[in-house]
This record gives sequence, C-alpha cells and structure tokens, in this order.
Amino acid sequence: MEFKLYFQSNGPLVLPLAYHHILQGFIYKRLSEDPEFSDFLHNEGYKREGQSFRLFVFSLLKGHFKIVGSNIVFDNVIEWEIRSPIMLFCQTLFKALEKEEVFDLAGQKIFLLRYEVLNTEVVEDDIDIRMLSPVCVDLSIWEDGKSKTKNLDPMDPRFNYYLTKNFQRKFEAVTGEDTDSGIFLLPPENFEPSKNKYVTRFVDGIYVTGWKGQYKLKGSPNNLKFLYDTGLGARNSQGFGMFQIV
Repeated sequence: MEFKLYFQSNGPLVLPLAYHHILQGFIYKRLSEDPEFSDFLHNEGYKREGQSFRLFVFSLLKGHFKIVGSNIVFDNVIEWEIRSPIMLFCQTLFKALEKEEVFDLAGQKIFLLRYEVLNTEVVEDDIDIRMLSPVCVDLSIWEDGKSKTKNLDPMDPRFNYYLTKNFQRKFEAVTGEDTDSGIFLLPPENFEPSKNKYVTRFVDGIYVTGWKGQYKLKGSPNNLKFLYDTGLGARNSQGFGMFQIV
C-alpha cells in the first residue's frame, strides 16, 4: 500500500542535502501512534537469515528546489511517497495522518494539504521503472582484517545476484515461506554509472551509494508487486529503492 503526501510550508523549507534521516524520523514519529509496534519495528524488525528488515520504503522529496551551500531549499508544494506491505504499518500511519494537519520537519512547520492512499497492482512480468529514491546493493567483504562494505553498481555482474538474495530474504521474512524466485534489474544500453551515481552521508558518518535512473525490472507480477511496496535492494527504510512504473 502506498501513501502520497502533499505538503507546503509558510516559507522556504530548508533541509540539509543529506536529509534521509529526517524523513525516516518523521515516519517513526507517526508510528509512535502505536508504541508497541513502533518499538518493534525500530529495534527488532522482521528477521531472516540474520538480517532485520523494517519493510517500508520512502521516496526523496519532489518539488521545486534550489541548492544553497550544503542545503536544499524547497519553495512550493512538496510531494512525498511512503509504502509498505505491512497492514499494521499502513493503519498506524493512516491514523496519525488523520489526527494532524501541521507537522514539524527539521524544526520547521509544514502543512499537510492532502494525501492519497493507493494500492497499485502489477500485472506484467516485465516493467519499465524509474527510481524515486536510489537503489542500493551492498556487499560485505573481508579486507585488511576487518569487514568492509562495497557498493555494487548496476553494471556489475554480481549486482542482480545480491539484489535477488535481498528480495528473497525480505519475502521470506514477511511470508515465512522460502522462495527461489529471481528478479532482474536491467539498465539501458546507454547507462552511465557516473551520471546516475548518488552518494549521501548519514548522521553516523557512514556514506551510502545508490543509483538513480530508469531501468527494466523483470520477475513474476507477485514478486514485482512485493518490491513495489517494499523497495528494491538494501536500506529501504533509510529512503532507498523506491520506484515508479513508467
């Protein structure tokens, strides 16, 4: 299920360029409507093979903006999307949105103009998509006596293997059922990693690399619908991996 939110502020909305954590905090604040669920999601999540998944995803903010130093400044209506396959998540978010019209975002007031609740179906096994937030595929490697994270780009031959493994673990965490289904994300022939690379820094000092752009996504309609609601790749609950069908 997906939520499309439309906000506006009294004046310019100023955010740091690395604002993923601010949006994530906004979501958890709304989920505190159900403290037990919010605590579970934040501290435990849905687990599979030693990994924990929060099973929600959100887009970057959409709207007219300009870059001023290390900040991004929005000056009109802002559109934002949040999705999850977990019904309790959606019900809790819905209740919170019904209760409030004025919200705080990075110490600034924003006003909820309207919101839409949608349930987009996927009926094909081959769809064209555009990333609304970058897709991220991480690979843990052992180097110089310690574990390091390597970010794979869509041209890397290992990319789809680890993208599929991530999908399978998330699917199994939700359903409790094993799956050997695969998915394939195919960049266009003229894809240039350097032009679609997205790097951001989180408050803990970790740099995360993702990939913007338009792709072809293949898999069963059921699996693609699941990914539409949960996001592609890693770090979905940090604002990576949301796509739209084009």
